[in-house]
Amino acid sequence: MLTRPSDFFKKIDLKDDESEQPWKMLKDCSIAFGECLDAALKTAFEETITPLRFEKGAAIPISPLIAEGEDFLIVLRKELAMRFVSELLEAYSALTKANVALQSAATNSQPLRSFVFTLSGAVVFARSGFPFSVLSDMSVALEKSAKNLRNGLSNPQPCLDVYWLESTAREDPLVARESSLTYTHDSQHYSLNTRPWTLEQTEAMWKAAQALAVPRSKWHQLLAGLWSGEPLASFHYQRWMQHLSGPQLKSMVDATNELSRVGFWNQETAPWLEDMIGDLTYHRTPLLELHQLREMLDTRESEDVEVATA
Repeated sequence: MLTRPSDFFKKIDLKDDESEQPWKMLKDCSIAFGECLDAALKTAFEETITPLRFEKGAAIPISPLIAEGEDFLIVLRKELAMRFVSELLEAYSALTKANVALQSAATNSQPLRSFVFTLSGAVVFARSGFPFSVLSDMSVALEKSAKNLRNGLSNPQPCLDVYWLESTAREDPLVARESSLTYTHDSQHYSLNTRPWTLEQTEAMWKAAQALAVPRSKWHQLLAGLWSGEPLASFHYQRWMQHLSGPQLKSMVDATNELSRVGFWNQETAPWLEDMIGDLTYHRTPLLELHQLREMLDTRESEDVEVATA
């Protein structure tokens, strides 16, 4: 399924048509892509940044750094990143679907009739002052991961990969994630990673994180037990749930209900989901990522305030 403007243009045959129609189509579609991207960025800004109130002279918490065609990179505050990117990806899909020039081209050209337009990208959470060139390289690697997921979907939609940079090392994010979040116990494979995500999964994870009202210290108790393998990990999870207060338990139920909607939670097998990664069956859980997203909602002053997105 086609998803990028460059793929779209490759499908327009200019060799066997001597009329001006294909060239006009190229021009109109090129303009349309730019207009849709500009409008999507404006929508994301208005939905995420505009509602914030700033004192006179205060810095606006977003800075576009690179913009080239359909590729761009933005730096903004951690608590704004996920919503900004979700609004951007969703708006772009809606705008291209409604654009007259693009839909006319798709309708009138047989090779383009199944065309679906989406943006996919990455969010890297990093400490302020971390070398920008490294963040940019990480964003590119994660963006490719998101696009690989999108290209494998039978019903294409925007996709996103997210990474929390917890050290100052110059690391490959995909290799580092694989080595640090997966383990084997009694010949069973486990993973504390569910990324990359579709836009629908991203929004569900973000809503679930917003619903949580469990103290950080309790989360650390839970996460430590997830490295025990089965059956200890499930036993530890059940005991942990039993010791939550009423409001804390309700917030967990609300959060996991949101995850169930996108297939990221099954109460019968909690805290694990069985999934295939390559040729191996893995027990996976989104609980670590849920905690990390919840941490990004903390607006208290800290060094972790800079986010690179691409």
